[in-house]
Amino acid sequence: SNADETGGTRPKNDEAYDLYLRSIALAHDGAQNTEAIRMLERSVGLDSTFAPALAALGIRYYYDEEYGSGVGLIKTPTYKTDPTSFRSYTTLQRALALDPNLVNAEQQIISQDTDRGNLVHAYRQAKAMVERHPQSGIAHFTLSYVLRYASVLDEARNECDTAIRLDPGNYMFRSCTSLYIGPEIPNRAKPFFELDPGSEWMNNITAIQLLRAGKTDEALAKMRLLPDSSFFHGRAIEACYSNPRPANYQELTDKVKEYLPGMSDPEPRYSQALTFNHCLGNDFSI
Repeated sequence: SNADETGGTRPKNDEAYDLYLRSIALAHDGAQNTEAIRMLERSVGLDSTFAPALAALGIRYYYDEEYGSGVGLIKTPTYKTDPTSFRSYTTLQRALALDPNLVNAEQQIISQDTDRGNLVHAYRQAKAMVERHPQSGIAHFTLSYVLRYASVLDEARNECDTAIRLDPGNYMFRSCTSLYIGPEIPNRAKPFFELDPGSEWMNNITAIQLLRAGKTDEALAKMRLLPDSSFFHGRAIEACYSNPRPANYQELTDKVKEYLPGMSDPEPRYSQALTFNHCLGNDFSI
């Protein structure tokens, strides 16, 4: 029945529901995410009360704001701390108002609060979510996310393990890899690295992992095959690790210096500063 698939809210419009279903198959990176946003905006335009489509749209906006062109982002002086300046946040709030049981919308709201440093509030929400939905992989992943940002790493890893055991194929849990990015990937971490193969995110993370392991030539060979990403700055990474440095080195690294401080999420700010430490030094990383 529809209720099972849709968290209790029924679609009122066939075309809207069809657009929602078709959007599910599209990747969360690049052009496919933009296409999914277009479909879901149309779906929500046809039926504004179908909560799962609103939740899906809010999540797509988040991926665009964080990894994409950021068309969903309204930059205000307080945009790093004020969640309401993000279309993703306000869209997700609308979805939850219609259906309070949508764990994917709740997860995304809690993780955005975490990104903005509201850790105590986010932790309480995540603990309550796990108590309400003990068998939900997404609930355990949400708690792991908050713990990760609070640097409670062993507990965060345990929650990631529980999440993937309860919901083995969920691509969202790929970000548990952040708990393991170092020279070697332990066996316990391999399932997370294998969750989203072929995505822009995973391809770039794999190359960066090789850099961290000191396999510079192999990493650069991989990076050269990837399209440049506004989030990962592959061309700038190549320039940083190439010897001799390319002619446009300065231009590429200046762009990174300008871009990174503007990110609302501190984790990629930190990990990218680490990657660029090689050529930009500690002053940049601090």
